[in-house]
Amino acid sequence: MFQSIAGTEGANSAFGVSISLLEEANAAARELGRAPSGTT
Repeated sequence: MFQSIAGTEGANSAFGVSISLLEEANAAARELGRAPSGTT
């Protein structure tokens, strides 16, 4: 799971990456057991 693509929320938005998309990806990674160690 990545933290950001471009470094700022505005730049990420230009790539179509939003907070809700990152939250959805995080939830999916946790469900698959692929969350980084110590983040569960």
